[in-house]
Parts: sequence; structure tokens; C-alpha cells
Amino acid sequence: MFQRSVRTLLLPVLLMGLLFMGAVTQAAAITPTGIQLNQTSLTLNRGGTTVVEAKVTPDGADTQSLQWTSSNTNVVRVSPEAGGSRARVEGVAQGTAVVTASLPDGSMGATCQVTVRVPVSGVVVSETSLTLLRGQEVEVTATVQPGDASNKRVRWTIGDEQVLEFAAGSPGSYGSHPTVQLRAVAAGSTTLTVTTENGNKQAVTEITVIVPLESIALEMKELTLPPGETTRVPVIFNPLDTTSRGLLYESGDVQVVTVDEEGLITAVGEGTARVVVRSAEDQQIFDHLQITVSDNAEAPSAGAAPGTTETGESAPGGTGEPGDTDDPGEGGASPEAQIPEDDSEVQAVAPAKGNLLLVTGLAAAVAVVGVAVLLIFLKKKKEKSGVVSLSEKRPSNQGASPVMAASGKQPPEMKEEPPANLTRRVEPPPVITNSGKRVLVTGLSGEFQGHTLELAEDVLVIGRDPLFAHLVYPASFEMISRKHVVIEHDGETGTCSLRDLSSTGTYLLENHRRLPYDEPFLVKDGQQFYLAVPGELFEIRYDQDDDQDHADPGEA
Repeated sequence: MFQRSVRTLLLPVLLMGLLFMGAVTQAAAITPTGIQLNQTSLTLNRGGTTVVEAKVTPDGADTQSLQWTSSNTNVVRVSPEAGGSRARVEGVAQGTAVVTASLPDGSMGATCQVTVRVPVSGVVVSETSLTLLRGQEVEVTATVQPGDASNKRVRWTIGDEQVLEFAAGSPGSYGSHPTVQLRAVAAGSTTLTVTTENGNKQAVTEITVIVPLESIALEMKELTLPPGETTRVPVIFNPLDTTSRGLLYESGDVQVVTVDEEGLITAVGEGTARVVVRSAEDQQIFDHLQITVSDNAEAPSAGAAPGTTETGESAPGGTGEPGDTDDPGEGGASPEAQIPEDDSEVQAVAPAKGNLLLVTGLAAAVAVVGVAVLLIFLKKKKEKSGVVSLSEKRPSNQGASPVMAASGKQPPEMKEEPPANLTRRVEPPPVITNSGKRVLVTGLSGEFQGHTLELAEDVLVIGRDPLFAHLVYPASFEMISRKHVVIEHDGETGTCSLRDLSSTGTYLLENHRRLPYDEPFLVKDGQQFYLAVPGELFEIRYDQDDDQDHADPGEA
């Protein structure tokens, strides 16, 4: 009876315990109301990984049932971790995909946009080293690695812009220009560097610019030396800045004259022999010198060969050959050897010398008066400061440069007397006006900077020798030939041409092109040219009277 009573009492208690436990369990299951991710967007390199974490609200809500997905598994892969509260995201290929964390029923979720990029691993250039001729143009291409890199923008830089320049554009900032056009400007060595914007990767091209030798010329053609004497004869390179400066020397007869590898000439024994100088790189380029060794020859003075001035020109009255001196008599005999023993003959010689001095004095006086009259006449003609007309000046056709003589070409026909020295060291002559069309030649830089000269129907010669040139350079300007360039103006057509007669070249500034030797080259209005080096720069301008029309002659 008692046991039955106990069972009756325990049954309600057990039922109440079960009901209480169910209520507790129901209260512990909190329903999620929202999902948040620690990143809403991110960028990965291909092959890179990161972890994205999810937070379910409110606190204590179930996260075990979160599901992770990728909108494009070919671009981004996602792998859940830690019971679903976070996931590992991996970049597979370049592109964009969306990673989503959501409840199983899709009632709520959160997203993260993932961008996958391909980083630059390096860059290579089509040419790692180049040798260019001055004026030559070439293309260099950069290839960014890998080929599917996301950012292929590059920047180009030149180490020495005096040697090399960009022929088109100036790709000095980052951009999409994998290929550049280059132009060789001057002799030397420099580098071309390409740098990637992504990763700062670099590649370098080593570039050497050379100036080939076109010709060489010795400053004299004949030389007379006494036995045992040594000398050197300067060699003129054409062009002056050539990089091919190696020379080979040889003697035609070592019993008469020898020459060492440095060009030192030694007179050995009497006779005549030829010394030949050749380019070491191209032995078809050469010049020669005829040397006579004689006991009667005088040793050359310091800085000048026998029979020449210090600039290498023939001295007045002498050619450098034996016996050709300023003294009377054959064989270069001294004046004392020519004085006769008879007193009557001596007396006859003395008045002749006196007459000669008188004539010389009168001639000098006349010359001074003539110069004064000319200056007064020109002063009255002055109209425009700094502009000179050369319509009444033509240089004489006396002599030719060594290069012209070797080529067999003669300078253009010249008339009348040599012009005066018009270097800027002399007061600029006044204006002589001309009617009709004119050509103005202006020095932009160098020795004649700021000087303007006017041509009508005439010729302007620029050079180093006052016997040939209107515009005369000082003798120290060895890169300027004696007769460097002739500027000719045709008044009927209004055109102007340049004729290069130099050993060092006349060049157009716009493309550093050398003008052909001894051939007229038609120039246009505003065209600029330089002699031997860019620093000696001139400009051609076509001018006209106010009441006349004048057309540009056009491209040459």
C-alpha cells in the first residue's frame, strides 16, 4: 500500500521536471536577426588567400548553420572554417567574384566583393644593347611579365639626353606605351630604362652612338725637311666628332723618311717619299703627304711646317719646296751672296731699294685714305643697325681647301677683291639697302650670335680664311674650314641654297642631317643650320619690301 502511494506521488514530479527541461531548451535556441562580415570588399593577388569572418546578431544566435558560397569559383574559391563562423577565400584567376555568407533558407545573408589581380613579376626589353649611327632611329619594345598582368603601365627614361632622344612623344610618365621610337643625337654612350608602375620592375638597354668617319685630310700636301728633323702633320677628321679616330701611318721609302704609329715623321736621308695616313677601321679612307728631305731645307719653326704659317697655309712667296724662299737668287742663297763685288753695281742696287721703299710708303698712304673714304660713305648709307647687304661683295677665287683639291671640285666662280673680316670682334658695317626680295642670315648662337647679314642677288661665304669668306671665323676655330659654306640667293625666284665645302660638315638642325658636299641644297624660310657643331647655329629668313609679296620656297 505504501509503495503504491510513493509511485503516485513521484509521477507528477517527473512530469513537472520534464516540462521544465523543455522550457529551458526552447529558451536557449535564439533565432538570428542579422549577419555581418568583417570585410565587404577586398583585393587578392592570384594565388593569394585571406580569411573572412561572419558575425550573427543577436549575440548567442546560432552560427552553425551558415553557408558560404562564391559567385564565380573560377575566380574565387571559398572554404568554411571554425564551424561556419568564418571562411578562407582564395584568388584563383584575374577577375571579380562575390563571396556570400547566408542562412540555409536564404532568408538573410551578407556579401564581400573580391577582386583578383595578376601582379607584375618582371619586364624585359627587345634590345639589351644597341649601337646606332648619329641620326639613326630605332624602336625598343618592353614586355611586362606575366603576359596577363593586370597593370602593364610603364615609364621610359634616357640616361643622357645629349646622346639620345625620343623621336616621337615623351613617354616620361607611366602609361600604356610599351614601344618607344628613339633617335641618336650625338656620339657617346647612355642607357634607356623602362620601369613598371606595378612592382617597380626595371629593364635597361645599353646604347652607344657612333659617328662614322667619312674622310680624312692632312693639313698640307707637301713638306720639306732637313735630315734628322722630326715633325707631325695634323689630320682633319670629317666629320669632326667622328668616333673612328684610329689611324695607321706608313712611309713609301724608309730610307728617306720614317713615321711611327703616333704619326711622328722623321727625315732620314735625302730624297722624296710619300707618307700615307689611313683610317684604322676603313683603310679605303686615306690621304698622303709628299716629303722632300734636303740638306738645304730649314727646320720647321715651332707650331708650323716649313713653307707654311702656323695654320698650315702657304707662306707668302714660298711653297715649302727647296730654294723657294723670300730671298732673291736661286737655291735660297743669302742676300750677301747676291751682292756684286763691283761698287758701281752696288750703287745701282741702292737707288732701286730706295725707290721700292718710296712706292711701298705711297701705297700704304693711299690705302689708309681709301679706307677712311669708304667708312664715311658707308656711314651715310646706314639705315638699319646690325643688317648688312653683300650685294656688291664677291670673294675672289683664290685657292681651294685641301678637301676640295682632293675631290677635284672647284669653288663657285668668285669675282672682285676678297671681302673684309666681318667677325663680331669688328664694329658691324652699316646697312646697304636693296630693293626687292632679300634673304637674311642671322647667327643664333656661337661666334656670330646676334649678327644679321642681308643677301640680295648675291653670295655669302662663311669660313676661317679672309681670302675666301665674307663672314670670317678666328684662326683658333679649327673645326671651321677655310671656306666652310656658301649661301647663294636667286633674286628672281626668291630662293636660297646652301653649298657645303667643308671637311667637318654643315648640318640641318631639325634632323642633324649633313648636307651633301659641294651640291646646292634649297632651304626654306626659318630653316636653321650649324657649322661642324650645334653651337655655331645660323638661321635663314626670307624678307621682302612692304609692297611686295613673297612666297616660302617650300621644302628642300
